[in-house]
Amino acid sequence: MNQRPAQLQPVAILLIITGAFNAALGLLGVVSGLYQIVNPGGRAPTGSEAERFGYVTGQLIGLLIFFLSVVAAPVIIYGAVKMLYGSSYNWAKTAAVLAIIPFTSCCFLIGAPIGIWALVALNKPEVKMFFGRDGGDHPPPPPPQYYPPT
Repeated sequence: MNQRPAQLQPVAILLIITGAFNAALGLLGVVSGLYQIVNPGGRAPTGSEAERFGYVTGQLIGLLIFFLSVVAAPVIIYGAVKMLYGSSYNWAKTAAVLAIIPFTSCCFLIGAPIGIWALVALNKPEVKMFFGRDGGDHPPPPPPQYYPPT
């Protein structure tokens, strides 16, 4: 029978956790960034127009990075679940790569090693075979039959 390779389960679970942290921290960053743009308080520069423009531009870039993290988090979680069950090799690889990219992962220091570990695990032959059979517990197809010409 085709069982899940032992090295696949821990890395898939860690990718799910990384995706959840990305979603939580990304949402917190988006809300915080929007609040700082709307109500800058004493943080906004009171000098020239160029200083104010630089402040708002920096806030918007930070907001964009957090937003990308929020958008990528469900993809990381979805791909990690696909990895756990062996149902889609491409989604699993996409989740691993997104966890590595700094602009799509606000938990980059956690996501990068886990994403690299996932890519290493996904390239092992027994893991590829697990995905090739859609993670199911079914035997391989029977060999082709030879019929001699009559």
